[in-house]
Amino acid sequence: MDTFVTLADGSQLRSATLSWNDGSQGQGGPLASAPPVAAPTLSVPPRCIGVPAANCQSLAQSSMADVGGRIVAQIVIRCSNKGCTDKHGEGETVVTFADGTTRTINWGYAGS
Repeated sequence: MDTFVTLADGSQLRSATLSWNDGSQGQGGPLASAPPVAAPTLSVPPRCIGVPAANCQSLAQSSMADVGGRIVAQIVIRCSNKGCTDKHGEGETVVTFADGTTRTINWGYAGS
């Protein structure tokens, strides 16, 4: 069954249920079998201050985006308040490069 939605400018969006040869619907296809993208590799372990280990590791990996091949000397991840848990927190990550320059990333997360 197709579903149509008419937008304010008069254009329409169409949604259709797909059926595959095996009888399944709405799943599979080339995107479903694409390999996952590898997480950035950490060249140094992060120093975590007041942030749960799993969250700290994830924040450290996120900080590696766009380092452009620069050598990372240190990653410090610090909670800005005493309330960082695995479900809620705010703080900053300071990435120090081998040449002494730094990059500071402010972050926050909240989950259920």
